[in-house]
Amino acid sequence: GEHNQDNQGEIITTEEVPFRLTRSDVERYFIACESDTKSTVVRIVESAAWRGLTFPIDQRSCRVELQSAQFFQQGFDKQSNPIFYFRNKLQAPWRNDIHATALAVLHRLETYVLKAECRRPNVKITLIAFVGWPSCPIANGHGQTKMKTGKKRDVGEDTQPTKTPNLRPPSLGSDPRIDPYEVYHTHSNSVLIHLLNDLIPRHYPGRLAHALVVPDKANMKTRLRTLFPSQFQSHVTVLNSGDELKKYVSKDQLVTYAGGYAKVTSDAFQCDDSYNHNGA
Repeated sequence: GEHNQDNQGEIITTEEVPFRLTRSDVERYFIACESDTKSTVVRIVESAAWRGLTFPIDQRSCRVELQSAQFFQQGFDKQSNPIFYFRNKLQAPWRNDIHATALAVLHRLETYVLKAECRRPNVKITLIAFVGWPSCPIANGHGQTKMKTGKKRDVGEDTQPTKTPNLRPPSLGSDPRIDPYEVYHTHSNSVLIHLLNDLIPRHYPGRLAHALVVPDKANMKTRLRTLFPSQFQSHVTVLNSGDELKKYVSKDQLVTYAGGYAKVTSDAFQCDDSYNHNGA
């Protein structure tokens, strides 16, 4: 690989990214192109070029976003599809770096798919997207649990965040580097959503099994569905509440802030950029 020097004087090793085209890849692109052979070939070539330019991602450019656990994989649904979580509300202000947030999402998705397709070439993911505030189980005096949530706001709203002192922050899968009683802010906007809606269907066709969206308010259901591209509409289910997730995911696989028993694992907050440094 080539060795380049960045503007901080560090040596970065640039490696060629192999693009392994399997039969299942061709089938997914062929279906996405509505059985048009010419369009399929063009799209495969474009995706190969895009991957060569995009990966490997220098994780230093999206370290904050990777460590926030805004997008991460953990557990499997009842159909054995791996679950990815996306959270719209996170503690501490968003730095409004759309590019960095998109890179963090792409890094986690591409890394998982490359590892998983060795065993499951046709692997599909289930996305659980939380638009509003997190929930967590709170024990009552009888040893039972109930769900409690913070104050709700509309998607995209980022004004005057409110503390949620009644929540148990350690149970929410919060970034351990942040004060557990820090306030929550919106960490996305329409530009980011449009960017991801362009990149993911184009370069990961046929990878979405389900998209389960937990809304902030019931009257936002129709609006939330329109955030997804037309290719995904048949896979999108906007739930009435987080309680409905249990229809699709068992509680032992569902993370705590989604109403399950599984604690968010530490690797959801990790950023391993050692491979970007020469000699590291």
